Amino acid sequence: EVPEAFGVLKGLKPQAVTQLRSILEGVVQRGTASRLNKWSGKIAGKTGTTNDSRDAWFVGFNSSIAIVVWTGYDDSKVYPNLGEGAYGGTVALPIFEEIMDYYYEVNPEELEKGFDDPEQTPGVVGQLVNLSSGKVVQDYKGNKCGSSSSGEQVYFSKDVVDSNRKLRCN
Repeated sequence: EVPEAFGVLKGLKPQAVTQLRSILEGVVQRGTASRLNKWSGKIAGKTGTTNDSRDAWFVGFNSSIAIVVWTGYDDSKVYPNLGEGAYGGTVALPIFEEIMDYYYEVNPEELEKGFDDPEQTPGVVGQLVNLSSGKVVQDYKGNKCGSSSSGEQVYFSKDVVDSNRKLRCN
């Protein structure tokens, strides 16, 4: 089922929503938004920076709200960029974090909410993938692929896995 927030987007496949959310959770768990890892499983999002750091942003959401923080200058003739070291993760993300700290202080019950397990979405399967190599370590059927045992759970459409040899162990 498509989350209520996505109800306005007709024809959106629940599997695509689940995969996208999982990818954006990865940004928090091990990517450019890892400073939010204290809320792992509850927050997802994406940092962004334009060329020459003219603009930086963070888009984040939990199961109840979505917030966009944009930083930049409207007049690039006066202020050509945000300065050295200004990126979405260094400028916009801390603002988002401060907003969420307050949000959870005012709404502590929201800390009990997390995202649904991606594999509860019909047609979505999890596979252990070595993120450095991109190779499957263990497929959704439990088959080990090669000798490596370390990897992260990555979610795929079952139909895609079943039709793509590179995503299977056999």
